Amino acid sequence: LRCSLLTVVLLLVSCINREGTELPRAQMTFPIAITLSETPTSVEPPRYLFLANSNFDLAFNSGSVQSYDLQVMNDELDRALAEECAEVAADRCALVPEGFDLEETATEDLTVVEVTGLLVSEVRIGSFADGMVTADNEPNQGIPYRLYLPVRSDANLTYIDVNDAGQLNCGGGFGNEFQICTAAFRTGDAELARPDPDLAVPSDPVDVTAGSMRDFDPQDPDSNDPAFDGEWVLMVHRENQASLFLDQEIGGVKRPRLVATVDNLAPEQVTVTFEDGAMMAWIPSQLTQFVSRVGIAIDGDPTQSTLFDAGTLIVEGIDQGFQQRDVAFDPRGGVAYVVSGSPDSLLIDSVGDRLEIIEQVSLCLDPSRIQLSQIDGRLLAFVTCFSGRDIHVVNVDLAQGITTVTNVSGAFEFVIDEARNRIYVADFSTSVIRIITLDPLTDCLQEGVAQEECAPQLLGIVGIPEAVSRLPR
Repeated sequence: LRCSLLTVVLLLVSCINREGTELPRAQMTFPIAITLSETPTSVEPPRYLFLANSNFDLAFNSGSVQSYDLQVMNDELDRALAEECAEVAADRCALVPEGFDLEETATEDLTVVEVTGLLVSEVRIGSFADGMVTADNEPNQGIPYRLYLPVRSDANLTYIDVNDAGQLNCGGGFGNEFQICTAAFRTGDAELARPDPDLAVPSDPVDVTAGSMRDFDPQDPDSNDPAFDGEWVLMVHRENQASLFLDQEIGGVKRPRLVATVDNLAPEQVTVTFEDGAMMAWIPSQLTQFVSRVGIAIDGDPTQSTLFDAGTLIVEGIDQGFQQRDVAFDPRGGVAYVVSGSPDSLLIDSVGDRLEIIEQVSLCLDPSRIQLSQIDGRLLAFVTCFSGRDIHVVNVDLAQGITTVTNVSGAFEFVIDEARNRIYVADFSTSVIRIITLDPLTDCLQEGVAQEECAPQLLGIVGIPEAVSRLPR
């Protein structure tokens, strides 16, 4: 549904329409991507949560990216659960940033808690962002990292700087709230192509991944060769293409520059996942049995970097095998987990020149995205099901479902905060963030309590839910 509607509405919008209705501050509008800030260690909690709003129904003249303070969010939710929301159902306890316009929203049956410092910063971007990734941004004058987003309305790679205070900058400077990202931060112009002036960013970008160029240093990742300062960014496009950007300082300016594209991949691409050891990306197709693989070649002269087709894998050995939607790799190596929509299942595959299905785990309706997490020594896969309104939890070593989080409307993109034992779900259907605790699951695994008591529980929401009612038909 989402992809078919986008085919129509993308013809109606380009970039940021300054003449339309201005997006209200602190407003969520069809959140489509969510990620956490980088942390120095795996046990240190992330400081910020970043949310990309797609403005999917074009009710406003832009989308947005928001930065939330996770410590404030979780502390205030815990306090509210003991006070204002003590007798309230979890989906009726709503945190909103201080100054949120409550007059324009329906809040009769909600307990609304205004929170100072919850929303740190927000900027306006083009409509139809369809992914987001955080990457180290070094060296760049003390700015620790950048966000990269594929924006479908005008086929660009938008990038946003983030400082230590969680503030966002995409042309207006840190602290300039609700700025519109300038053209310099929307990388899609032909003049940025290097070295071929005829190189152009393909249309309809749908996902992005990124990493350090030092991973590709042929001598030594720790050599400090300035030629490998910066980041690589791989963006994939819905119709069988991918593009490679290098984010390096050239002429005193550090910004992503397009260096290569590749086409003739599988159709209807939806996500991209980087396989570190092989230095290639896997791109599943929502229309076929194919998973494309794209290799990145960065030589001693990074301006001569290329993308290449590293070979297509075929999902076989099951009845249908169509509609591949997401991929995750086992951190221990050798295994890939493929989310399949036909049949609705998680495929556990050995990684090699072909996909050999080891196990198949049935899931709920319309599985969409996957995240892996280690809990109590067990590697678990969390899979969201958009139409099924569920999150399935699978023990991948046993190839068995453990429990299910039910009635999570719009469960789509999500992140796991392992340090706080919580999940944050970007609810596309009602434009809120749902906060879920993993404590019941952890207790279950540690103490062996009854199965029905294992399911992670919704604690509360951020934002005011608004049911989908304006979608174009």
